[in-house]
Amino acid sequence: MKSSQTHNVVSPIGIFDSGRGGYYTMEAIRKLLPQYDYLFYGDIAHMPYGDKTPEEIREYTFAGLQWLYYTGSLEIKACPWLADLIEEDLQTHFDDEKKKEIIRQYVGTSQAESVMLACTHYGVRYETFVQLFPDKIIIDPSQEAAKNLVDYLHRHPEIEKTLSKWWHVEEYWTKKL
Repeated sequence: MKSSQTHNVVSPIGIFDSGRGGYYTMEAIRKLLPQYDYLFYGDIAHMPYGDKTPEEIREYTFAGLQWLYYTGSLEIKACPWLADLIEEDLQTHFDDEKKKEIIRQYVGTSQAESVMLACTHYGVRYETFVQLFPDKIIIDPSQEAAKNLVDYLHRHPEIEKTLSKWWHVEEYWTKKL
């Protein structure tokens, strides 16, 4: 029995991402909803998805969501595209000054009132963006996803009742062959 079809099964909240960004989304959700159980699927074996064909992206995404589906998890889809800035940062561990320099280059001297961190993995540098652009509104998609899930569960108590509440987190990361 699967919770997405029969709302009487108790299950964790499942989160899929094509890399590491969804992990930050899960952490943002856990700050607002710590009592629930979580199951995270991070497909690091195939990242970045940005250089993949649409067919490959569908194949990898379907495999990840199918894995979550068969565990009985509610699915929250995080960003399916990975940007070089944060992925490179996670792999090479730039020093803080280099990170700031790169962010300034990407954002520049925009006259926009706000900056949208358009992929979930940008949240890892949220505080850096806030420091560099104190006059702008910084929008973190992980925090927004967390707020949206809280709102969704309030509007759908029939689904909220199916979620397990043991404060447990389980992670599954694919591996490169």
